[in-house]
Amino acid sequence: MKEVHEILHTDEDIRTRMTQALHLIVSAADATRASIMQVHDKWLFPRRFQYPADVVTSELIEHFGKLSVEELGITRILEDLKKDIIVAGPISDFESKEREFAERNGAKSVLFAPLISEHGNLWGILEITDHRTEREWHPAIKDTISTLTHEISKEIARSELQPMSSTTDIDVIELQLKQELMAAELEEINRWKDHVLSSFSHEFQTPLYTLLGFSKTLIENEELDGDEEIRHTCLHHIYEQSRRLEKLVNNMMFASRLHTKSIETNMYRIDLRNVFNSVKMLMEEKLEGSGVDFFTELPDASVMMKCDPEQIERMIQHILENAVNNTPSPGWISLKVQPEKDDIILMISDTGAGISEDRINRIFEPFYSAPGKGTSEAGVGLGLSIAKEIVDLHNGFITVQSTEGEGTVFTIVLPRNLGESVSPIR
Repeated sequence: MKEVHEILHTDEDIRTRMTQALHLIVSAADATRASIMQVHDKWLFPRRFQYPADVVTSELIEHFGKLSVEELGITRILEDLKKDIIVAGPISDFESKEREFAERNGAKSVLFAPLISEHGNLWGILEITDHRTEREWHPAIKDTISTLTHEISKEIARSELQPMSSTTDIDVIELQLKQELMAAELEEINRWKDHVLSSFSHEFQTPLYTLLGFSKTLIENEELDGDEEIRHTCLHHIYEQSRRLEKLVNNMMFASRLHTKSIETNMYRIDLRNVFNSVKMLMEEKLEGSGVDFFTELPDASVMMKCDPEQIERMIQHILENAVNNTPSPGWISLKVQPEKDDIILMISDTGAGISEDRINRIFEPFYSAPGKGTSEAGVGLGLSIAKEIVDLHNGFITVQSTEGEGTVFTIVLPRNLGESVSPIR
Protein backbone atom coordinates (compact mmCIF):
# COMPACT_ATOMS: atom_id res chain seq x y z
CA MET A 1 0.00 0.00 0.00
CA LYS A 2 1.40 3.32 -1.12
CA GLU A 3 -0.19 5.15 1.84
CA VAL A 4 1.60 2.97 4.42
CA HIS A 5 4.92 3.47 2.65
CA GLU A 6 4.43 7.25 2.70
CA ILE A 7 3.46 7.28 6.39
CA LEU A 8 6.45 5.16 7.40
CA HIS A 9 8.82 7.57 5.71
CA THR A 10 7.52 10.80 7.24
CA ASP A 11 9.38 12.75 9.92
CA GLU A 12 6.87 11.89 12.66
CA ASP A 13 8.05 10.00 15.73
CA ILE A 14 8.10 6.20 15.44
CA ARG A 15 5.01 5.68 17.63
CA THR A 16 2.89 8.07 15.54
CA ARG A 17 4.05 6.53 12.28
CA MET A 18 3.42 2.98 13.42
CA THR A 19 -0.02 3.81 14.82
CA GLN A 20 -1.05 5.50 11.56
CA ALA A 21 0.29 2.56 9.53
CA LEU A 22 -1.62 0.06 11.69
CA HIS A 23 -4.75 2.15 11.21
CA LEU A 24 -4.47 1.76 7.43
CA ILE A 25 -3.70 -1.95 7.78
CA VAL A 26 -6.86 -2.48 9.87
CA SER A 27 -8.92 -0.78 7.17
CA ALA A 28 -7.26 -2.69 4.31
CA ALA A 29 -7.74 -6.05 6.05
CA ASP A 30 -11.32 -5.22 7.09
CA ALA A 31 -10.27 -6.04 10.65
CA THR A 32 -10.88 -4.40 14.03
CA ARG A 33 -7.45 -4.25 15.68
CA ALA A 34 -3.75 -4.49 14.86
CA SER A 35 -0.67 -4.48 17.07
CA ILE A 36 3.04 -5.12 16.99
CA MET A 37 4.66 -7.34 19.62
CA GLN A 38 8.39 -7.81 20.04
CA VAL A 39 9.94 -11.27 20.38
CA HIS A 40 13.19 -12.17 22.03
CA ASP A 41 14.37 -15.70 22.64
CA LYS A 42 11.62 -17.26 24.76
CA TRP A 43 9.89 -14.04 25.80
CA LEU A 44 7.15 -11.98 24.17
CA PHE A 45 6.80 -8.23 24.74
CA PRO A 46 3.21 -7.07 24.23
CA ARG A 47 1.87 -4.05 22.40
CA ARG A 48 4.92 -2.06 21.32
CA PHE A 49 2.47 -0.37 18.95
CA GLN A 50 -1.28 -0.76 18.54
CA TYR A 51 -4.35 0.55 16.72
CA PRO A 52 -6.77 1.43 18.23
CA ALA A 53 -4.13 3.21 20.29
CA ASP A 54 -4.83 1.97 23.80
CA VAL A 55 -1.53 1.36 25.56
CA VAL A 56 -0.10 -1.66 27.36
CA THR A 57 -2.02 -2.45 30.54
CA SER A 58 -0.59 -3.64 33.82
CA GLU A 59 -2.62 -6.84 33.38
CA LEU A 60 -0.89 -7.57 30.07
CA ILE A 61 2.50 -6.86 31.61
CA GLU A 62 1.72 -9.26 34.43
CA HIS A 63 0.42 -11.94 32.06
CA PHE A 64 3.12 -11.78 29.40
CA GLY A 65 6.02 -10.79 31.63
CA LYS A 66 5.75 -13.92 33.77
CA LEU A 67 5.09 -16.52 31.06
CA SER A 68 7.51 -17.84 28.48
CA VAL A 69 6.58 -18.49 24.85
CA GLU A 70 6.35 -22.19 25.71
CA GLU A 71 4.01 -21.50 28.63
CA LEU A 72 1.87 -19.26 26.41
CA GLY A 73 1.52 -22.19 24.02
CA ILE A 74 2.63 -20.40 20.86
CA THR A 75 5.86 -22.24 20.08
CA ARG A 76 4.44 -23.66 16.82
CA ILE A 77 3.25 -20.25 15.70
CA LEU A 78 6.69 -18.73 16.30
CA GLU A 79 8.41 -21.54 14.42
CA ASP A 80 6.30 -20.82 11.33
CA LEU A 81 6.85 -17.07 11.69
CA LYS A 82 10.62 -17.59 11.87
CA LYS A 83 10.31 -19.20 8.42
CA ASP A 84 8.58 -16.02 7.17
CA ILE A 85 5.21 -17.80 7.03
CA ILE A 86 1.98 -15.99 7.87
CA VAL A 87 -0.23 -17.87 10.36
CA ALA A 88 -3.91 -16.99 9.97
CA GLY A 89 -7.43 -18.28 10.30
CA PRO A 90 -10.53 -18.39 12.47
CA ILE A 91 -9.96 -19.05 16.17
CA SER A 92 -11.44 -22.54 15.83
CA ASP A 93 -8.54 -23.56 13.55
CA PHE A 94 -5.93 -23.06 16.27
CA GLU A 95 -4.80 -25.57 18.88
CA SER A 96 -6.12 -25.23 22.42
CA LYS A 97 -3.32 -23.13 24.00
CA GLU A 98 -2.87 -21.12 20.80
CA ARG A 99 -6.60 -20.42 20.74
CA GLU A 100 -6.47 -19.21 24.35
CA PHE A 101 -3.66 -16.83 23.43
CA ALA A 102 -5.29 -15.60 20.19
CA GLU A 103 -8.76 -14.94 21.61
CA ARG A 104 -7.66 -13.24 24.85
CA ASN A 105 -9.30 -9.98 23.72
CA GLY A 106 -12.43 -11.57 22.29
CA ALA A 107 -11.04 -12.07 18.78
CA LYS A 108 -12.95 -14.34 16.40
CA SER A 109 -10.23 -14.51 13.72
CA VAL A 110 -6.54 -13.67 13.83
CA LEU A 111 -3.58 -13.20 11.49
CA PHE A 112 0.03 -13.34 12.68
CA ALA A 113 2.66 -11.98 10.28
CA PRO A 114 6.44 -12.05 10.92
CA LEU A 115 8.59 -8.95 11.28
CA ILE A 116 12.03 -10.10 10.15
CA SER A 117 15.12 -8.09 11.12
CA GLU A 118 17.79 -7.08 8.64
CA HIS A 119 19.85 -10.02 9.94
CA GLY A 120 17.12 -12.50 9.04
CA ASN A 121 15.91 -13.06 12.61
CA LEU A 122 12.34 -12.78 13.90
CA TRP A 123 12.19 -9.32 15.53
CA GLY A 124 8.48 -9.33 16.26
CA ILE A 125 4.92 -10.11 15.23
CA LEU A 126 2.27 -8.08 13.47
CA GLU A 127 -1.05 -9.31 14.89
CA ILE A 128 -4.30 -8.45 13.10
CA THR A 129 -7.60 -9.46 14.69
CA ASP A 130 -11.25 -9.48 13.69
CA HIS A 131 -13.62 -9.40 16.66
CA ARG A 132 -16.77 -9.72 14.54
CA THR A 133 -16.74 -13.10 12.83
CA GLU A 134 -14.71 -16.25 12.20
CA ARG A 135 -13.21 -16.00 8.76
CA GLU A 136 -10.57 -17.33 6.41
CA TRP A 137 -8.21 -14.55 5.42
CA HIS A 138 -8.28 -13.87 1.67
CA PRO A 139 -4.98 -14.65 -0.13
CA ALA A 140 -4.88 -11.08 -1.47
CA ILE A 141 -4.95 -9.75 2.11
CA LYS A 142 -2.13 -12.10 3.10
CA ASP A 143 -0.04 -10.95 0.11
CA THR A 144 -0.64 -7.31 0.99
CA ILE A 145 0.23 -7.87 4.65
CA SER A 146 3.38 -9.76 3.67
CA THR A 147 4.54 -6.77 1.65
CA LEU A 148 3.69 -4.33 4.42
CA THR A 149 5.53 -6.33 7.09
CA HIS A 150 8.71 -6.03 5.08
CA GLU A 151 8.18 -2.25 4.93
CA ILE A 152 7.57 -2.12 8.67
CA SER A 153 10.62 -4.28 9.39
CA LYS A 154 12.81 -1.90 7.38
CA GLU A 155 11.44 1.06 9.32
CA ILE A 156 12.04 -0.69 12.65
CA ALA A 157 15.64 -1.30 11.63
CA ARG A 158 16.00 2.31 10.43
CA SER A 159 14.59 3.59 13.72
CA GLU A 160 17.05 1.45 15.67
CA LEU A 161 14.44 -0.37 17.75
CA GLN A 162 16.83 -3.07 18.84
CA PRO A 163 15.84 -6.42 20.41
CA MET A 164 16.19 -6.90 24.14
CA SER A 165 19.59 -7.97 25.40
CA SER A 166 19.95 -11.70 26.00
CA THR A 167 21.25 -10.93 29.49
CA THR A 168 18.06 -9.09 30.49
CA ASP A 169 16.29 -10.91 33.29
CA ILE A 170 12.55 -10.99 33.85
CA ASP A 171 12.52 -8.27 36.55
CA VAL A 172 14.34 -5.81 34.27
CA ILE A 173 11.97 -6.73 31.41
CA GLU A 174 8.96 -6.01 33.59
CA LEU A 175 10.47 -2.70 34.74
CA GLN A 176 11.17 -1.67 31.16
CA LEU A 177 7.61 -2.49 30.09
CA LYS A 178 6.23 -0.44 32.96
CA GLN A 179 8.50 2.45 32.01
CA GLU A 180 7.27 2.21 28.42
CA LEU A 181 3.71 2.21 29.71
CA MET A 182 4.30 5.35 31.79
CA ALA A 183 6.09 7.10 28.92
CA ALA A 184 3.30 6.24 26.46
CA GLU A 185 0.62 7.41 28.88
CA LEU A 186 2.49 10.67 29.59
CA GLU A 187 2.96 11.29 25.87
CA GLU A 188 -0.72 10.67 25.24
CA ILE A 189 -1.78 12.97 28.10
CA ASN A 190 0.49 15.77 26.82
CA ARG A 191 -0.85 15.34 23.29
CA TRP A 192 -4.42 15.46 24.63
CA LYS A 193 -3.65 18.58 26.71
CA ASP A 194 -2.18 20.37 23.70
CA HIS A 195 -5.18 19.39 21.59
CA VAL A 196 -7.64 20.64 24.20
CA LEU A 197 -5.83 23.97 24.61
CA SER A 198 -5.62 24.58 20.87
CA SER A 199 -9.29 23.73 20.37
CA PHE A 200 -10.65 25.39 23.48
CA SER A 201 -10.76 28.99 22.25
CA HIS A 202 -12.20 28.06 18.87
CA GLU A 203 -15.00 25.91 20.28
CA PHE A 204 -15.99 28.46 22.93
CA GLN A 205 -15.77 31.51 20.70
CA THR A 206 -19.16 31.35 18.97
CA PRO A 207 -21.38 30.77 22.03
CA LEU A 208 -19.45 33.36 24.06
CA TYR A 209 -19.81 36.02 21.36
CA THR A 210 -23.52 35.21 21.10
CA LEU A 211 -23.98 35.56 24.87
CA LEU A 212 -22.07 38.84 24.96
CA GLY A 213 -23.96 40.23 21.98
CA PHE A 214 -27.49 39.53 23.19
CA SER A 215 -26.65 40.47 26.80
CA LYS A 216 -25.27 43.81 25.59
CA THR A 217 -28.42 44.37 23.53
CA LEU A 218 -30.63 43.91 26.60
CA ILE A 219 -28.44 46.07 28.85
CA GLU A 220 -27.98 49.00 26.45
CA ASN A 221 -31.54 49.15 25.14
CA GLU A 222 -33.92 49.74 28.01
CA GLU A 223 -36.77 50.34 25.57
CA LEU A 224 -36.74 46.60 24.80
CA ASP A 225 -38.46 46.03 28.15
CA GLY A 226 -41.65 46.96 26.39
CA ASP A 227 -41.04 44.75 23.36
CA GLU A 228 -41.68 41.27 24.65
CA GLU A 229 -40.98 39.57 21.31
CA ILE A 230 -37.46 40.98 20.90
CA ARG A 231 -36.73 40.53 24.62
CA HIS A 232 -37.88 36.90 24.44
CA THR A 233 -35.71 36.30 21.36
CA CYS A 234 -32.63 37.67 23.13
CA LEU A 235 -33.25 35.61 26.26
CA HIS A 236 -33.92 32.50 24.16
CA HIS A 237 -30.55 32.83 22.40
CA ILE A 238 -28.79 33.48 25.70
CA TYR A 239 -30.37 30.38 27.20
CA GLU A 240 -29.57 28.17 24.17
CA GLN A 241 -25.93 29.26 24.03
CA SER A 242 -25.57 28.83 27.81
CA ARG A 243 -26.86 25.27 27.40
CA ARG A 244 -24.38 24.74 24.59
CA LEU A 245 -21.50 25.96 26.78
CA GLU A 246 -22.66 23.77 29.66
CA LYS A 247 -22.78 20.76 27.39
CA LEU A 248 -19.37 21.51 25.89
CA VAL A 249 -17.77 21.86 29.33
CA ASN A 250 -19.36 18.63 30.56
CA ASN A 251 -18.25 16.76 27.43
CA MET A 252 -14.71 18.10 27.70
CA MET A 253 -14.45 17.09 31.34
CA PHE A 254 -15.89 13.64 30.67
CA ALA A 255 -13.69 13.11 27.59
CA SER A 256 -10.61 14.19 29.54
CA ARG A 257 -11.35 11.72 32.35
CA LEU A 258 -11.91 8.96 29.82
CA HIS A 259 -8.75 9.77 27.94
CA THR A 260 -6.56 9.86 31.05
CA LYS A 261 -8.18 6.71 32.49
CA SER A 262 -9.26 8.64 35.58
CA ILE A 263 -12.98 7.97 35.31
CA GLU A 264 -14.73 5.59 37.69
CA THR A 265 -16.67 2.93 35.81
CA ASN A 266 -19.41 1.11 37.70
CA MET A 267 -19.80 -2.21 35.92
CA TYR A 268 -22.65 -4.44 36.98
CA ARG A 269 -25.18 -6.80 35.44
CA ILE A 270 -28.34 -5.05 34.23
CA ASP A 271 -31.18 -5.32 31.74
CA LEU A 272 -30.45 -2.72 29.07
CA ARG A 273 -34.09 -2.32 28.02
CA ASN A 274 -34.47 0.63 30.41
CA VAL A 275 -31.54 2.35 28.72
CA PHE A 276 -33.00 1.78 25.26
CA ASN A 277 -36.45 3.01 26.29
CA SER A 278 -34.97 6.12 27.89
CA VAL A 279 -33.05 6.93 24.71
CA LYS A 280 -36.18 6.32 22.64
CA MET A 281 -38.24 8.79 24.70
CA LEU A 282 -35.55 11.49 24.52
CA MET A 283 -35.18 11.12 20.75
CA GLU A 284 -38.91 11.20 20.09
CA GLU A 285 -39.18 14.41 22.13
CA LYS A 286 -36.13 15.97 20.44
CA LEU A 287 -37.31 15.22 16.90
CA GLU A 288 -40.98 16.11 17.40
CA GLY A 289 -42.07 18.44 14.60
CA SER A 290 -38.59 18.39 12.98
CA GLY A 291 -39.57 16.45 9.88
CA VAL A 292 -37.11 13.68 10.83
CA ASP A 293 -38.70 10.39 11.88
CA PHE A 294 -37.23 8.10 14.52
CA PHE A 295 -37.68 4.33 14.28
CA THR A 296 -36.66 1.66 16.78
CA GLU A 297 -36.38 -2.10 16.67
CA LEU A 298 -35.98 -3.10 20.32
CA PRO A 299 -36.24 -6.60 21.83
CA ASP A 300 -39.18 -7.53 24.02
CA ALA A 301 -37.14 -9.98 26.08
CA SER A 302 -34.50 -8.92 28.61
CA VAL A 303 -31.09 -7.78 27.31
CA MET A 304 -28.66 -8.67 30.11
CA MET A 305 -25.15 -7.23 30.07
CA LYS A 306 -22.37 -6.34 32.47
CA CYS A 307 -21.69 -2.65 31.86
CA ASP A 308 -21.89 0.90 33.15
CA PRO A 309 -25.46 1.77 32.08
CA GLU A 310 -24.96 5.54 32.32
CA GLN A 311 -21.99 5.35 29.98
CA ILE A 312 -23.81 3.05 27.54
CA GLU A 313 -26.72 5.49 27.41
CA ARG A 314 -24.33 8.38 26.90
CA MET A 315 -22.58 6.54 24.07
CA ILE A 316 -25.87 5.87 22.25
CA GLN A 317 -27.01 9.46 22.71
CA HIS A 318 -23.79 10.86 21.25
CA ILE A 319 -24.08 8.73 18.11
CA LEU A 320 -27.76 9.55 17.74
CA GLU A 321 -26.97 13.24 18.22
CA ASN A 322 -24.44 13.01 15.42
CA ALA A 323 -27.21 11.56 13.25
CA VAL A 324 -29.57 14.39 14.22
CA ASN A 325 -26.96 17.02 13.38
CA ASN A 326 -26.43 15.55 9.92
CA THR A 327 -29.95 14.48 8.88
CA PRO A 328 -32.03 17.18 7.20
CA SER A 329 -35.81 17.10 6.84
CA PRO A 330 -37.40 15.03 5.45
CA GLY A 331 -35.41 12.06 6.71
CA TRP A 332 -35.22 9.34 9.31
CA ILE A 333 -32.98 7.91 12.03
CA SER A 334 -33.22 4.39 13.41
CA LEU A 335 -31.93 2.42 16.40
CA LYS A 336 -31.87 -1.36 16.07
CA VAL A 337 -30.81 -3.66 18.93
CA GLN A 338 -29.87 -7.23 18.09
CA PRO A 339 -28.97 -9.45 21.07
CA GLU A 340 -26.67 -12.39 20.31
CA LYS A 341 -25.47 -15.18 22.57
CA ASP A 342 -22.23 -13.47 23.62
CA ASP A 343 -22.64 -9.96 22.22
CA ILE A 344 -25.18 -7.17 21.84
CA ILE A 345 -25.21 -5.47 18.45
CA LEU A 346 -26.48 -1.91 18.08
CA MET A 347 -27.09 -0.37 14.67
CA ILE A 348 -27.76 3.36 14.36
CA SER A 349 -28.69 4.44 10.83
CA ASP A 350 -29.67 7.72 9.24
CA THR A 351 -30.52 9.24 5.86
CA GLY A 352 -28.21 12.19 6.42
CA ALA A 353 -25.41 13.81 4.46
CA GLY A 354 -23.05 10.85 4.83
CA ILE A 355 -19.30 10.92 5.45
CA SER A 356 -16.67 11.31 2.74
CA GLU A 357 -13.83 8.82 2.41
CA ASP A 358 -11.23 11.37 3.50
CA ARG A 359 -13.20 12.07 6.72
CA ILE A 360 -14.39 8.63 7.77
CA ASN A 361 -11.03 7.61 9.27
CA ARG A 362 -10.94 10.73 11.46
CA ILE A 363 -14.46 10.99 12.85
CA PHE A 364 -13.50 9.49 16.22
CA GLU A 365 -10.70 12.00 16.80
CA PRO A 366 -11.37 14.51 19.61
CA PHE A 367 -12.51 17.90 18.27
CA TYR A 368 -12.64 16.67 14.68
CA SER A 369 -15.95 17.83 13.24
CA ALA A 370 -17.62 18.98 10.07
CA PRO A 371 -20.60 21.26 9.50
CA GLY A 372 -23.93 19.63 10.35
CA LYS A 373 -27.27 20.57 8.90
CA GLY A 374 -27.24 23.86 10.77
CA THR A 375 -28.33 22.95 14.29
CA SER A 376 -26.88 24.89 17.18
CA GLU A 377 -25.16 21.81 18.55
CA ALA A 378 -23.28 20.75 15.42
CA GLY A 379 -19.55 21.16 15.16
CA VAL A 380 -18.31 20.56 18.73
CA GLY A 381 -16.48 17.40 17.70
CA LEU A 382 -16.37 15.51 20.99
CA GLY A 383 -19.44 13.27 20.86
CA LEU A 384 -18.12 10.51 18.61
CA SER A 385 -14.76 10.57 20.36
CA ILE A 386 -16.48 10.00 23.71
CA ALA A 387 -18.68 7.27 22.20
CA LYS A 388 -15.59 5.44 20.88
CA GLU A 389 -13.83 5.68 24.26
CA ILE A 390 -16.87 4.23 26.03
CA VAL A 391 -17.10 1.35 23.54
CA ASP A 392 -13.38 0.61 24.06
CA LEU A 393 -13.83 0.77 27.82
CA HIS A 394 -16.44 -2.00 27.51
CA ASN A 395 -14.10 -4.11 25.30
CA GLY A 396 -16.34 -3.64 22.28
CA PHE A 397 -15.75 -2.15 18.87
CA ILE A 398 -17.49 0.25 16.53
CA THR A 399 -17.54 0.40 12.73
CA VAL A 400 -18.92 2.96 10.29
CA GLN A 401 -20.34 2.57 6.81
CA SER A 402 -21.36 5.68 4.91
CA THR A 403 -22.22 6.97 1.47
CA GLU A 404 -22.18 10.69 0.78
CA GLY A 405 -25.64 12.02 0.18
CA GLU A 406 -27.33 8.80 1.28
CA GLY A 407 -26.60 8.28 4.97
CA THR A 408 -24.50 6.52 7.59
CA VAL A 409 -24.68 3.32 9.62
CA PHE A 410 -22.82 2.95 12.94
CA THR A 411 -22.51 -0.65 14.17
CA ILE A 412 -21.50 -1.19 17.80
CA VAL A 413 -20.70 -4.66 19.14
CA LEU A 414 -20.57 -4.98 22.94
CA PRO A 415 -19.65 -8.23 24.73
CA ARG A 416 -22.18 -9.24 27.37
CA ASN A 417 -19.41 -10.30 29.85
CA LEU A 418 -22.00 -12.12 31.95
CA GLY A 419 -19.53 -14.68 33.21
CA GLU A 420 -17.27 -12.12 34.85
CA SER A 421 -17.44 -10.62 38.33
CA VAL A 422 -19.79 -7.71 38.86
CA SER A 423 -17.73 -5.54 41.21
CA PRO A 424 -17.04 -1.91 40.20
CA ILE A 425 -13.72 -1.20 38.48
CA ARG A 426 -11.68 1.93 37.92
